[in-house]
Amino acid sequence: YKRQGINAEYGGRSKGKMVKPQLFLLVLALISFCSSIKIEHPLVKNQTLEYSPIVNLIQYTPFNWTLYKQCDPLWARSPLGTSQTETICSAGCAMSSCAMALHSLGESLPETINPGSLNNWLNKNGGYVDTDLIMWASMDPIGQMKFNHYWRGPGTLTIPQLQWCVDNGCPVVVNVRGGSHWVLVIGYGTPGVFYVNDPGFSNTFYDYSGMINFIVYSTDRCH
Repeated sequence: YKRQGINAEYGGRSKGKMVKPQLFLLVLALISFCSSIKIEHPLVKNQTLEYSPIVNLIQYTPFNWTLYKQCDPLWARSPLGTSQTETICSAGCAMSSCAMALHSLGESLPETINPGSLNNWLNKNGGYVDTDLIMWASMDPIGQMKFNHYWRGPGTLTIPQLQWCVDNGCPVVVNVRGGSHWVLVIGYGTPGVFYVNDPGFSNTFYDYSGMINFIVYSTDRCH
């Protein structure tokens, strides 16, 4: 699952000031005895926060995000881009993460957006370089999701900034697992923990300390 994510314009082989009040997370820590609570968040109202006693974390996910798996049999064996060696299953984590974001925003091609259909669209619209390296901005013509910025390196997008993106529904595709994998951020919990839709593994969250690069997109709800 380890290809894609290298610089500001395109993905590679990974063979305005934004502030989020920390008081909100402190309040969540005080309610860890609850299994599920309703709370009015200052930016997003009437959302459910779910407590996981197994990992002792509270999960805050203000928006619904589609989950796709890159090894789904429907597209797993399709060549990634025009590669002769890589498939969506073997190396399509970044592209699959983008497909999840686009589908969550209600976009279409006009067929339903999924890793298979998005891969085909990218092939026809100059979405790859070097056969299978995704061009992060190549999906801008599809709809409201527009490439905003590539934050390169650990800590370049701060925890408050990443939380702000979650609160406002900005799609953020994050590089994890030592730079070998990409996932879509969907929520957060205990300070430093971010929940994700992981297209390649069963993980549902990663620690901020293990996040290396950040691809941020703007949408109609998040500028």
